[in-house]
Amino acid sequence: MLINGGGTLLGCAEKTPPGLKVVTGTSLIANIVQDIGDNKVVVRNVIPPGSCPGHYDIKPGDIENLAGGDIFFIHHWQQGYENIKGLISAADNPDLIIKAITVKGDWMAPPFQAEATDKIAAALSEIDPANSTYYQERAEKRRQEILAKGEEIRAKLEAAKVN
Repeated sequence: MLINGGGTLLGCAEKTPPGLKVVTGTSLIANIVQDIGDNKVVVRNVIPPGSCPGHYDIKPGDIENLAGGDIFFIHHWQQGYENIKGLISAADNPDLIIKAITVKGDWMAPPFQAEATDKIAAALSEIDPANSTYYQERAEKRRQEILAKGEEIRAKLEAAKVN
């Protein structure tokens, strides 16, 4: 520990950020969790944007993140991927909660992303009931924004006579 000229103590101790430690299987999930959880969660994503989830090579940092995580959100279809199964095994975290989110449709389409948002908020609320109202309120706001953007895009497509 150092003392600067003004008498302020300066430390180099590593600080653990507060909140639920969430690891995600894709950037789509990470974006939703971060938006809903805000400062109540610390999000670490495994599969970077633009990478194929089935062909991504797990890195030591991914294992470390999952080993220290509270919850691992993945798409339901990621459950069978060898890289994800290997990651879970290597993390050796018996307290880890794994939540596979099932949405029957493309998460990039507004109605399906809204559904995924609701499911993720429900899972966060179940795991962290003390912050349930916070998660639900933020999820509802996000859901409304997603659906409004979907309607805006639909109107533009209809105006352009595009199905």
